Amino acid sequence: MSAKLKQRLLGSKGKKITGLVILMAVLVFISILFYNPPVYAVTLDSNQVYFGNLNDNIFSDFLTLDNAYFIEQAPEASSTDGKPSYLVRRIENGLAGPRKKMRIEKSHVLMYQELRTDSQVMAAINQDKRRGR
Repeated sequence: MSAKLKQRLLGSKGKKITGLVILMAVLVFISILFYNPPVYAVTLDSNQVYFGNLNDNIFSDFLTLDNAYFIEQAPEASSTDGKPSYLVRRIENGLAGPRKKMRIEKSHVLMYQELRTDSQVMAAINQDKRRGR
């Protein structure tokens, strides 16, 4: 095989490989941009329930809950039928003004479960995100 033919063949392979690498990088970027991590309900031994994006590092004694929310009973005046109504609030809107990320000691977690996308809590969280708060 001549040197020119070898160079032409290798050159076209190099272009194909470069094109594939660029295509893969674009696909990864797009998937990261549009990835919606699942939301979990985390129930603690204190009977508190928090909602958010759960990160469980197996090498740590703590779970991390990003974009965390909690449920709060609404003021009595907001209920028209006498039943209590509830609000889903970001934790940073709490009285102490914490950040939106929580570290929870695993020994205090009773259970956690992924929320359905059509749940009432997810609807409230999505509504809050659309408001941009």
